[in-house]
Amino acid sequence: MQQRTEELDAQIAAFQDAKALIQKEISAINMPAVTPRRLGVPVDALKYLVCPRCHNPLHLADGDFTYPYVFGGHLSCPCGYKAEIVDGIVDTGNRYTGNSDSPDLQRALYKGLPDSFYRCFHVCADRFLTRMDSLNLTGKLVMELHVNGYFFLYNHFKVLKNDCTYVIIDKYTETIQMYKTLIELLDIDMNILFIADASFEFPLRNGCVDLLINFFAENEHQLYFKDFLISDVARYLAPGSEMLGTLLSLPSGSKSQRLLHKKYPESGKNAFCDKCLRDYYQHQGHLFQWETLDSLDKTPNNFSFSCHVDGEPLSISYYHAKCRG
Repeated sequence: MQQRTEELDAQIAAFQDAKALIQKEISAINMPAVTPRRLGVPVDALKYLVCPRCHNPLHLADGDFTYPYVFGGHLSCPCGYKAEIVDGIVDTGNRYTGNSDSPDLQRALYKGLPDSFYRCFHVCADRFLTRMDSLNLTGKLVMELHVNGYFFLYNHFKVLKNDCTYVIIDKYTETIQMYKTLIELLDIDMNILFIADASFEFPLRNGCVDLLINFFAENEHQLYFKDFLISDVARYLAPGSEMLGTLLSLPSGSKSQRLLHKKYPESGKNAFCDKCLRDYYQHQGHLFQWETLDSLDKTPNNFSFSCHVDGEPLSISYYHAKCRG
């Protein structure tokens, strides 16, 4: 009985920690003004910027520099490709024009979820941090995408290593700008490259990413693209790079899955299918570890959760993969 009481106390503490972390992010949106550390494109990160068409280095004109950052300028390639640096953000001009999503500037995605979700959220975050702490990331590049969904790095920048470059990408300039402003308020000394791009033709050098952070980003991707996220970013991954991921999944052929495809017509046939994702990783020859942590029987009626039919399991899994090479 004493052991069970201690286990329950530990679970309650984990719930409270995870909820506090998420509430901190929500509260930060209305944070009172303080003197921020203005961030821009790190000068050291310019070497990663290339034309997505011909892969030549991009030319920077009319640059607004205050070392160590570039805050403005025109990026171009002789082939005709163009992008802009606006307020320290690389803006490719590629916009999402669909009707299935919008910028979640109030972080409503986090609200109303059951305690079991927060427990898994906490467990996954701890595993991400433990693995990241064990890696030598000096001079490496860490990338997180689809931060209009969940944004792992933002919640943990204070404890992350600062001798690498972080790349943050989302399809909404509004979301990127909001988080850039919040990160500036953290007053951290980090190299962060912000990119607003709704395509997956990023102006990034192939093979430059050493660690991919996929905190439910695979789910977000599957709602709006036919292929897996890992497939669409494969060209940017370095040989031997690692991927840390979490995934929500539904039973194959379930009513929830059918409703998901109906609400998100851009989604692929393998959306929210854990077996399909595992098969893809294994087919690519990646070293792969997978663990299903829990399942939810009931979720709030918002965003993609509105497709979840009460009683059908919505599973939460953690995985760690390493590219061959």
